[in-house]
Amino acid sequence: MSADILTLSEGENVVFLSSSGEKLSSKLIEEFSHKVGSSGKVTALPINSETSANKVAPGYDSCIIGFDFPSPVSENVLSCALQLLKPGGNLWILEATADVDSENGCLLTKDRLQSKLKLNGFVNVEFKENVKDLNLEIQDRVKQKLNIKNAVNFSLFSSRKPNYEVGASAPLKLNSSAPKNLTPAQQVWTLSADDLDDYGDDDLLDSDEVLDEADLLKPDPDSLRATCGDASAKKKACKNCTCGLAEELATEKMQKELEGIDPGQKKSSCGSCYLGDAFRCAGCPYRGLPAFKPGENVPLQ
Repeated sequence: MSADILTLSEGENVVFLSSSGEKLSSKLIEEFSHKVGSSGKVTALPINSETSANKVAPGYDSCIIGFDFPSPVSENVLSCALQLLKPGGNLWILEATADVDSENGCLLTKDRLQSKLKLNGFVNVEFKENVKDLNLEIQDRVKQKLNIKNAVNFSLFSSRKPNYEVGASAPLKLNSSAPKNLTPAQQVWTLSADDLDDYGDDDLLDSDEVLDEADLLKPDPDSLRATCGDASAKKKACKNCTCGLAEELATEKMQKELEGIDPGQKKSSCGSCYLGDAFRCAGCPYRGLPAFKPGENVPLQ
Protein backbone atom coordinates (compact mmCIF):
# COMPACT_ATOMS: atom_id res chain seq x y z
CA MET A 1 0.00 0.00 0.00
CA SER A 2 1.33 3.38 -1.03
CA ALA A 3 0.87 6.84 0.48
CA ASP A 4 -0.31 8.03 -2.93
CA ILE A 5 -3.88 6.94 -2.16
CA LEU A 6 -4.15 9.96 0.20
CA THR A 7 -4.28 13.59 -0.84
CA LEU A 8 -1.85 15.49 1.38
CA SER A 9 -0.42 18.94 0.70
CA GLU A 10 2.99 20.30 1.48
CA GLY A 11 3.22 21.98 4.87
CA GLU A 12 0.37 20.00 6.45
CA ASN A 13 0.48 18.95 10.10
CA VAL A 14 -0.61 15.28 10.04
CA VAL A 15 -1.43 12.95 12.94
CA PHE A 16 -1.71 9.13 12.81
CA LEU A 17 -4.08 7.62 15.38
CA SER A 18 -3.42 4.00 16.31
CA SER A 19 -5.86 2.02 18.46
CA SER A 20 -4.49 -1.48 17.76
CA GLY A 21 -1.09 -1.19 19.39
CA GLU A 22 0.52 -1.95 16.02
CA LYS A 23 3.49 0.09 14.84
CA LEU A 24 3.03 2.05 11.66
CA SER A 25 5.34 1.05 8.85
CA SER A 26 8.43 3.25 8.79
CA LYS A 27 8.21 3.20 5.03
CA LEU A 28 4.73 4.73 5.11
CA ILE A 29 5.86 7.38 7.58
CA GLU A 30 8.70 8.31 5.26
CA GLU A 31 6.34 8.52 2.27
CA PHE A 32 3.87 10.74 4.14
CA SER A 33 6.69 12.90 5.49
CA HIS A 34 7.95 13.35 1.96
CA LYS A 35 4.46 14.47 0.81
CA VAL A 36 4.10 17.15 3.51
CA GLY A 37 7.67 18.33 2.99
CA SER A 38 10.10 19.89 5.40
CA SER A 39 7.57 22.55 6.44
CA GLY A 40 5.05 19.86 7.46
CA LYS A 41 5.04 17.39 10.30
CA VAL A 42 3.90 13.78 10.79
CA THR A 43 3.00 12.62 14.32
CA ALA A 44 2.06 9.08 15.46
CA LEU A 45 -0.28 8.99 18.47
CA PRO A 46 -1.46 5.77 20.19
CA ILE A 47 -5.09 5.82 21.34
CA ASN A 48 -6.83 3.54 23.82
CA SER A 49 -10.16 3.60 25.71
CA GLU A 50 -8.71 5.84 28.42
CA THR A 51 -6.92 8.29 26.12
CA SER A 52 -8.43 11.76 25.81
CA ALA A 53 -7.66 14.21 23.03
CA ASN A 54 -7.64 16.97 25.65
CA LYS A 55 -4.13 15.83 26.59
CA VAL A 56 -2.87 16.57 23.08
CA ALA A 57 -2.67 19.99 21.47
CA PRO A 58 -5.30 20.21 18.68
CA GLY A 59 -4.92 21.94 15.33
CA TYR A 60 -3.92 19.16 12.91
CA ASP A 61 -4.67 19.59 9.20
CA SER A 62 -5.23 15.88 8.57
CA CYS A 63 -5.84 12.78 10.66
CA ILE A 64 -5.18 9.23 9.42
CA ILE A 65 -6.70 6.13 11.04
CA GLY A 66 -6.40 2.41 10.25
CA PHE A 67 -3.23 2.30 8.17
CA ASP A 68 -1.47 0.33 10.90
CA PHE A 69 -4.26 -2.22 11.38
CA PRO A 70 -7.56 -1.58 9.52
CA SER A 71 -9.91 -3.14 12.08
CA PRO A 72 -13.22 -1.47 13.06
CA VAL A 73 -12.68 1.88 14.78
CA SER A 74 -14.36 2.73 18.07
CA GLU A 75 -16.33 5.91 18.67
CA ASN A 76 -13.73 6.97 21.23
CA VAL A 77 -11.10 7.10 18.47
CA LEU A 78 -13.42 9.10 16.20
CA SER A 79 -14.14 11.52 19.04
CA CYS A 80 -10.41 12.04 19.59
CA ALA A 81 -9.91 12.61 15.86
CA LEU A 82 -12.65 15.24 15.79
CA GLN A 83 -11.05 17.14 18.67
CA LEU A 84 -7.52 16.92 17.27
CA LEU A 85 -8.44 18.30 13.86
CA LYS A 86 -8.71 22.00 13.27
CA PRO A 87 -11.97 23.30 11.73
CA GLY A 88 -12.12 22.11 8.14
CA GLY A 89 -9.44 19.45 8.73
CA ASN A 90 -9.52 16.16 6.78
CA LEU A 91 -10.01 12.65 8.15
CA TRP A 92 -8.72 9.61 6.24
CA ILE A 93 -9.86 6.25 7.57
CA LEU A 94 -9.09 2.74 6.32
CA GLU A 95 -11.39 0.12 7.82
CA ALA A 96 -12.42 -3.46 7.16
CA THR A 97 -15.98 -3.60 5.79
CA ALA A 98 -18.39 -6.24 4.52
CA ASP A 99 -20.71 -6.29 1.52
CA VAL A 100 -23.50 -7.48 3.83
CA ASP A 101 -23.86 -7.58 7.60
CA SER A 102 -21.27 -9.97 9.02
CA GLU A 103 -22.32 -13.06 10.88
CA ASN A 104 -21.03 -11.85 14.24
CA GLY A 105 -21.93 -8.19 13.71
CA CYS A 106 -18.36 -6.90 14.12
CA LEU A 107 -18.06 -5.55 10.55
CA LEU A 108 -20.07 -2.68 9.10
CA THR A 109 -21.14 -2.23 5.53
CA LYS A 110 -19.93 0.84 3.64
CA ASP A 111 -23.28 2.59 4.13
CA ARG A 112 -23.27 1.96 7.87
CA LEU A 113 -19.69 3.14 8.23
CA GLN A 114 -20.63 6.29 6.34
CA SER A 115 -23.54 6.86 8.74
CA LYS A 116 -21.26 6.21 11.73
CA LEU A 117 -18.84 8.95 10.60
CA LYS A 118 -21.71 11.41 10.14
CA LEU A 119 -23.18 10.64 13.55
CA ASN A 120 -19.79 11.33 15.11
CA GLY A 121 -19.70 14.87 13.72
CA PHE A 122 -17.92 14.56 10.35
CA VAL A 123 -19.22 16.03 7.10
CA ASN A 124 -18.58 15.44 3.40
CA VAL A 125 -18.15 11.72 4.04
CA GLU A 126 -17.09 9.98 0.83
CA PHE A 127 -16.08 6.43 -0.08
CA LYS A 128 -12.84 6.53 -2.08
CA GLU A 129 -11.87 2.98 -3.00
CA ASN A 130 -11.31 -0.57 -1.81
CA VAL A 131 -7.59 -0.99 -1.20
CA LYS A 132 -6.39 -4.06 -3.08
CA ASP A 133 -2.64 -4.02 -2.39
CA LEU A 134 -2.85 -4.26 1.41
CA ASN A 135 -0.28 -6.60 2.92
CA LEU A 136 -1.67 -10.17 2.96
CA GLU A 137 -0.28 -10.78 6.43
CA ILE A 138 -2.21 -7.81 7.79
CA GLN A 139 -5.39 -9.02 6.05
CA ASP A 140 -5.08 -12.46 7.63
CA ARG A 141 -4.43 -10.98 11.10
CA VAL A 142 -7.51 -8.74 10.82
CA LYS A 143 -9.72 -11.68 9.81
CA GLN A 144 -8.25 -13.79 12.59
CA LYS A 145 -8.85 -11.08 15.19
CA LEU A 146 -12.45 -10.58 14.06
CA ASN A 147 -13.02 -14.34 13.68
CA ILE A 148 -14.25 -13.94 10.10
CA LYS A 149 -13.85 -16.47 7.31
CA ASN A 150 -15.68 -14.68 4.51
CA ALA A 151 -14.13 -12.13 2.17
CA VAL A 152 -13.38 -8.73 3.68
CA ASN A 153 -13.07 -5.35 1.95
CA PHE A 154 -10.60 -2.74 3.15
CA SER A 155 -12.41 0.51 2.38
CA LEU A 156 -10.89 3.97 2.32
CA PHE A 157 -13.13 6.88 3.35
CA SER A 158 -12.47 10.60 3.45
CA SER A 159 -14.40 13.15 5.49
CA ARG A 160 -13.96 16.58 6.98
CA LYS A 161 -14.47 18.33 10.28
CA PRO A 162 -17.01 21.19 10.07
CA ASN A 163 -15.67 24.74 9.80
CA TYR A 164 -16.32 25.42 13.49
CA GLU A 165 -15.25 24.04 16.84
CA VAL A 166 -17.52 22.06 19.13
CA GLY A 167 -19.46 24.53 21.31
CA ALA A 168 -18.75 27.52 19.06
CA SER A 169 -21.35 30.31 18.93
CA ALA A 170 -22.15 33.14 16.54
CA PRO A 171 -24.33 36.26 16.95
CA LEU A 172 -27.67 36.30 15.14
CA LYS A 173 -28.34 39.21 12.79
CA LEU A 174 -31.84 40.32 13.70
CA ASN A 175 -34.01 42.49 11.44
CA SER A 176 -33.29 46.10 12.50
CA SER A 177 -36.41 47.44 10.72
CA ALA A 178 -38.80 45.56 13.01
CA PRO A 179 -40.76 47.68 15.56
CA LYS A 180 -39.16 48.02 18.97
CA ASN A 181 -40.43 48.30 22.56
CA LEU A 182 -43.20 45.74 22.00
CA THR A 183 -44.70 43.30 24.48
CA PRO A 184 -43.98 39.60 23.91
CA ALA A 185 -47.52 39.10 22.53
CA GLN A 186 -47.09 41.98 20.09
CA GLN A 187 -43.73 40.68 18.96
CA VAL A 188 -45.28 37.32 18.03
CA TRP A 189 -48.05 38.77 15.88
CA THR A 190 -46.36 41.83 14.36
CA LEU A 191 -45.24 41.82 10.72
CA SER A 192 -42.78 44.37 9.43
CA ALA A 193 -42.82 45.88 5.97
CA ASP A 194 -39.89 43.67 5.01
CA ASP A 195 -41.86 40.58 5.97
CA LEU A 196 -44.69 41.58 3.64
CA ASP A 197 -42.25 42.29 0.84
CA ASP A 198 -40.81 38.79 1.21
CA TYR A 199 -44.21 37.20 0.64
CA GLY A 200 -45.38 39.64 -2.04
CA ASP A 201 -48.78 41.29 -2.39
CA ASP A 202 -49.90 38.66 -4.89
CA ASP A 203 -50.07 36.02 -2.15
CA LEU A 204 -52.55 38.01 -0.01
CA LEU A 205 -56.29 37.37 -0.55
CA ASP A 206 -58.93 40.11 -0.52
CA SER A 207 -61.81 39.02 1.75
CA ASP A 208 -64.33 41.02 -0.31
CA GLU A 209 -63.43 38.95 -3.38
CA VAL A 210 -63.73 35.63 -1.57
CA LEU A 211 -67.32 36.23 -0.28
CA ASP A 212 -70.28 36.94 -2.59
CA GLU A 213 -73.71 38.41 -1.81
CA ALA A 214 -75.25 35.02 -1.06
CA ASP A 215 -72.67 34.39 1.66
CA LEU A 216 -73.64 37.65 3.41
CA LEU A 217 -77.43 36.92 3.62
CA LYS A 218 -78.85 35.84 6.98
CA PRO A 219 -80.11 32.24 6.67
CA ASP A 220 -83.76 31.29 7.25
CA PRO A 221 -84.12 29.52 10.64
CA ASP A 222 -86.40 26.88 9.09
CA SER A 223 -83.71 25.97 6.61
CA LEU A 224 -81.31 25.19 9.45
CA ARG A 225 -83.57 22.59 11.03
CA ALA A 226 -82.95 18.98 10.20
CA THR A 227 -85.75 16.93 8.64
CA CYS A 228 -86.60 13.84 10.69
CA GLY A 229 -88.06 11.04 8.55
CA ASP A 230 -90.64 11.41 5.81
CA ALA A 231 -92.38 14.81 5.79
CA SER A 232 -95.73 13.26 4.77
CA ALA A 233 -95.69 10.74 7.61
CA LYS A 234 -96.41 11.36 11.29
CA LYS A 235 -93.61 13.29 12.91
CA LYS A 236 -91.39 11.14 15.07
CA ALA A 237 -88.14 12.22 16.71
CA CYS A 238 -85.01 10.28 15.98
CA LYS A 239 -83.02 8.63 18.72
CA ASN A 240 -80.69 11.20 20.34
CA CYS A 241 -82.55 13.96 18.48
CA THR A 242 -80.57 17.22 18.27
CA CYS A 243 -82.83 19.32 16.00
CA GLY A 244 -85.40 20.19 18.69
CA LEU A 245 -88.22 17.96 17.41
CA ALA A 246 -88.14 15.73 20.51
CA GLU A 247 -88.68 18.74 22.81
CA GLU A 248 -91.43 20.08 20.51
CA LEU A 249 -93.33 16.77 20.55
CA ALA A 250 -92.99 16.50 24.32
CA THR A 251 -94.44 20.01 24.75
CA GLU A 252 -97.40 19.22 22.43
CA LYS A 253 -98.15 16.02 24.36
CA MET A 254 -98.17 17.86 27.70
CA GLN A 255 -100.48 20.55 26.35
CA LYS A 256 -102.98 17.92 25.12
CA GLU A 257 -102.96 16.22 28.52
CA LEU A 258 -103.63 19.50 30.30
CA GLU A 259 -106.44 20.41 27.90
CA GLY A 260 -108.33 17.20 28.78
CA ILE A 261 -108.19 17.76 32.55
CA ASP A 262 -111.14 19.34 34.41
CA PRO A 263 -109.59 21.00 37.45
CA GLY A 264 -112.87 20.84 39.39
CA GLN A 265 -113.48 17.14 38.82
CA LYS A 266 -109.93 15.82 38.85
CA LYS A 267 -109.39 13.65 41.87
CA SER A 268 -106.26 12.08 43.15
CA SER A 269 -106.05 8.33 42.81
CA CYS A 270 -103.27 8.05 45.35
CA GLY A 271 -104.31 10.78 47.76
CA SER A 272 -100.81 12.21 47.96
CA CYS A 273 -100.86 14.89 45.27
CA TYR A 274 -101.21 17.74 47.77
CA LEU A 275 -97.98 16.75 49.58
CA GLY A 276 -95.68 17.84 46.73
CA ASP A 277 -93.62 16.32 43.87
CA ALA A 278 -91.80 13.90 46.18
CA PHE A 279 -95.09 12.06 46.78
CA ARG A 280 -96.70 12.38 43.32
CA CYS A 281 -96.87 9.70 40.62
CA ALA A 282 -94.84 9.90 37.41
CA GLY A 283 -97.94 10.90 35.36
CA CYS A 284 -99.48 13.19 37.98
CA PRO A 285 -100.87 16.41 36.37
CA TYR A 286 -99.85 18.34 39.48
CA ARG A 287 -96.12 17.64 39.03
CA GLY A 288 -94.20 20.86 39.14
CA LEU A 289 -96.77 22.67 41.28
CA PRO A 290 -96.20 23.53 44.96
CA ALA A 291 -97.87 21.58 47.73
CA PHE A 292 -101.45 22.58 48.64
CA LYS A 293 -104.11 21.80 51.24
CA PRO A 294 -106.29 18.68 50.80
CA GLY A 295 -109.48 19.52 48.85
CA GLU A 296 -108.12 22.85 47.65
CA ASN A 297 -109.05 23.65 44.02
CA VAL A 298 -105.70 24.14 42.25
CA PRO A 299 -105.96 25.44 38.65
CA LEU A 300 -103.86 23.55 36.10
CA GLN A 301 -102.21 25.50 33.32
